[in-house]
Amino acid sequence: MKKLVTLLLATGVLVLAGCCTTQPTAQWEYKAVASTSDEVLNTPLAEGWTPVGLSVTQENNKWFLLKRPKPNYHPSHWEYKTVSSTSDEVLNTPTAQGWTVVSFCVTSETINGSS
Repeated sequence: MKKLVTLLLATGVLVLAGCCTTQPTAQWEYKAVASTSDEVLNTPLAEGWTPVGLSVTQENNKWFLLKRPKPNYHPSHWEYKTVSSTSDEVLNTPTAQGWTVVSFCVTSETINGSS
């Protein structure tokens, strides 16, 4: 009986943990197209764009705001950057831009140059 209760409790915890995880949000790209005719949307719609806004000017020109998911977006795709300097201040700008330091290396030129 204890094994059954433990198994049910463990299963419940795993199910709740799976329900509470956040899903990656889509990254969107936007563009605007303008024309006096709705037919300007034919090509963008065929390319996967979705209309999300419309504005009409006094000259009866229509501006359509379109969006679509960025191609090849996947939350596990990473972008890497290498910076080099003899001081730690080289990291000020990249970290302010949202970069995270994942590794660093000290070369013999750096050691010999600083002594």
